[in-house]
Amino acid sequence: MRDADIWDDPSLLELVCLPLQEEVELAARKGRTGHTLYLGSKRSEAYFCLYEKDYEQMVRYGIPLCEAEVKNRFEIRLKSERAYLAAKDIIAGGDLMQTAFSIINNYVRFVDRDKTKPHARWPINGDWAQFIGTHRSKLKLTAEPKPFDWLRILDWLSKQAVPTIRMLVEIDRKRGTHVVEELFDNAVLTKRHEKLIQEALAQIEAQQLSVEP
Repeated sequence: MRDADIWDDPSLLELVCLPLQEEVELAARKGRTGHTLYLGSKRSEAYFCLYEKDYEQMVRYGIPLCEAEVKNRFEIRLKSERAYLAAKDIIAGGDLMQTAFSIINNYVRFVDRDKTKPHARWPINGDWAQFIGTHRSKLKLTAEPKPFDWLRILDWLSKQAVPTIRMLVEIDRKRGTHVVEELFDNAVLTKRHEKLIQEALAQIEAQQLSVEP
């Protein structure tokens, strides 16, 4: 059975309001311990998880399906910078629901297939539109890129890269080779690197002017 069909399986009606032991046994026979749908990679900083909460409650706590207060659960799972930006929005606005739906509305959209239109113009599914609600904003969990800071790069180099480079240079010296030197000579700077060089020189010049008497 395809995942898209599980919600319309009439045989699932057999599980409604049976004695708990019979519910568990019947669910086990049908391989029904609840379905889970992930939207996005679980390795990313932001993804979504939809699952049948009533089945989880039945298996874990013995709560009959017909008594479960929550049937399905939609979770927003965030970490690192995405979690920080979401928390920042909640603190600033004081509205957890608004933040949650704004995140969902920005990243998730269920549509109805329309072969007469390109994919980007397929209409939003009616049930999904009802779930999201009207006049919802969108919250993109990305921060503005930080300006280039050459001192921060030097600090990173001194702590992370320079010891390794020094080790390789020492190996070159003892072997009478020039591998590291050749690596530097063959490195190609992109237009972005050239731009960062100009930004760093401008920062250095500005810092020098600020300390002159």
